[in-house]
Amino acid sequence: FTQENIEKMKAFDPELARKAQIAYDHKLPVNFQQLEIIEDSLPRLLEERKQLEAARAAAAKLPAGGPYELPKGLDISAARPVPGQKDLQGTIMELAELQNPGSQAAILEGPAKEIASKI
Repeated sequence: FTQENIEKMKAFDPELARKAQIAYDHKLPVNFQQLEIIEDSLPRLLEERKQLEAARAAAAKLPAGGPYELPKGLDISAARPVPGQKDLQGTIMELAELQNPGSQAAILEGPAKEIASKI
């Protein structure tokens, strides 16, 4: 978002513009689904940004030609989505599940359905 986009948004949806302003003020690259829940996810998004900045700095220090392994102590616990995550944060299903609990489990079949019902 740009400040100009946010100002134009105010004419159509003041609440959305307010949430966009939060993302803009914190320099967070979010999509419209994430914008819907920005207030709830703001602490995680700020921590994610901090962790990703540290990961980028660690990756920049890796020697050319490898080995290309990030330091073992690197914390990316707030980053979403990531391979192997056990929750819906940051995924396309996060907002759907918040607005309609059980929606993910309802579309799955087999073992995935049982796993999803426990999330």
